[in-house]
Amino acid sequence: KHASAKGGRKGGGGGGGKNPRDKNEKRVEAILVRYLELGPVGMEQTAGALAGVEGLPREALCCRLMALTLERSEDDRTRVSELFHHLHQTSFILSSDFLLALSAVVLSIASHKAVVPQCTTYIAGYIARAIAKGVVSLKDVAGTIDLCTYHPMALVTLQALMALIGEKETGRMFQSSGVKLASLFPPSLSSHSAIISLIDARGLGFLYPLRRVESALAACLKRESSPSTIYRWIKENVDSSYHCSHEFVSILTKSILEHVTCGATLGCGRPAAVDQASALEKTTFNKWKVLVHKFVIESVPLQVTVLYSTQVFCHCNGFPKGMLRRLFSYWYDTDVVDEEAFFKWKEDISQEHPGKGEALFQVNQWLLWLAEAESEQSSSSSSADES
Repeated sequence: KHASAKGGRKGGGGGGGKNPRDKNEKRVEAILVRYLELGPVGMEQTAGALAGVEGLPREALCCRLMALTLERSEDDRTRVSELFHHLHQTSFILSSDFLLALSAVVLSIASHKAVVPQCTTYIAGYIARAIAKGVVSLKDVAGTIDLCTYHPMALVTLQALMALIGEKETGRMFQSSGVKLASLFPPSLSSHSAIISLIDARGLGFLYPLRRVESALAACLKRESSPSTIYRWIKENVDSSYHCSHEFVSILTKSILEHVTCGATLGCGRPAAVDQASALEKTTFNKWKVLVHKFVIESVPLQVTVLYSTQVFCHCNGFPKGMLRRLFSYWYDTDVVDEEAFFKWKEDISQEHPGKGEALFQVNQWLLWLAEAESEQSSSSSSADES
């Protein structure tokens, strides 16, 4: 009998040669069809039938159910999502199983598109419904699936999630997930302006709640309001939960730097006017630096954010000669940024912020001076203590 069965598999004929996985997948398809015919009353029966499918990993089962319904109606896909929720609640499938299934479906999206052109929307619907029901978290989805490679999968998912749970809850969920907007876009679309344009076009502008702050700050600075007036406006209009956020500090730093340099050193191409422009830049900086100081005074990580924002600002303006070094000196001389933050910025090897290599080149000598000054100060303090 064993020899006969082996021969059957080689020849590809007869029921005995069928791959057990193929048989199980056919069985899952039959269970699915029956479930969709039965309506809501078939949930428990279907769960029991799926539990009887042996030899098929849970993630493969979920993947099969999603793939089979890509060509069916939205009502059918919604009902399968309800089934996933039930299976998750009863611990038949785990969040990790569903994440693996999603990964497999997304990886095969090119082959699905050949048959179902709208499959991105349908897969995004499955992701959104699973997030809304707590089968998986937004953070875990973003950490498991390379969403930027499959753009606009992330945006379509967030649109579907908003339709399910509303703008406010989607915004809250997104903010608490810690997922960065830029991580959802391919490199060619990851610039600040491109991201804002794309999320606005899809009605997802609420994902960037500090955008209003950015434009309002620019308007206030243009009107030459006093630092105390703007600080009061921030306290009254910006949710306190953002005051210690890296994003807010980055926006505030960028806005101040734009105001400080725009009427002074940026665009100043005449050598005779450089000293005068630099003096104006320093005077303006000294007036407005207090705004940044108030929000970063007790946080070295936020001070590092100030330095990265300064780096990116100079990068976006083509690294004007001497500007980064001057701005770093301003931050240091006015005690807004401590020595520790400068050294942490120097040692950080992340590639998240553009222009780090050029920035290090521009301020290398200044950082060496800072390290020596710090060392001398420490030696003097030690000598004083000993005496």
